[in-house]
Amino acid sequence: MEYLKKTGLLILKVTVMWASREAAEKFYPPATSRWALKGARRALNNLRAMGIDPLTTYFGSNDILIIAKKIRELLVTYLSSGPIFALRVEGPNATHVAHKMVGSTCPSKARRGSIRGDLSKDCYDLALAEGRACLNVAHGSANKVEATRDNRWVETHEKHRNGDMWPSTLLFEWLEAAGYPLPRNRPKPEVM
Repeated sequence: MEYLKKTGLLILKVTVMWASREAAEKFYPPATSRWALKGARRALNNLRAMGIDPLTTYFGSNDILIIAKKIRELLVTYLSSGPIFALRVEGPNATHVAHKMVGSTCPSKARRGSIRGDLSKDCYDLALAEGRACLNVAHGSANKVEATRDNRWVETHEKHRNGDMWPSTLLFEWLEAAGYPLPRNRPKPEVM
């Protein structure tokens, strides 16, 4: 939260949730999407650059579609493995500022002072070699279209695993007491 405080962005909504496997599967594009296939090609090239035969790894294949499916599976498992702290923010260039605050997708390449640069030292190469998702600790929407999609996903899936959402009223009170920038005339959160 200290990272967000430095940006001056206003916190409009805070949601603490736990994504079910089904919800996590809806977050990522299908393995046949351009995004997934591009990631699979990058993974295959990275493995080869490290001198690792993809057939001997978790992927067990040189086929781009098989690798895309397995990478997507790793990401779904990671997203559904623990609680999610989702924020909706507002301010000048909010998407760009928040994305920059999160840092490079590969934490080992993220600048110091960013969330990923300070809180994770993982890298794609190590994750690929170990057959797991890169533990990049945060997601930041890259553009307004992605932010709209991400916000819609949170709103659709914000129920905690046991069916209850953590009370946003208490989170807002905690954030306000800690001095985080919140909108002055925010509507009263509904009591769940």
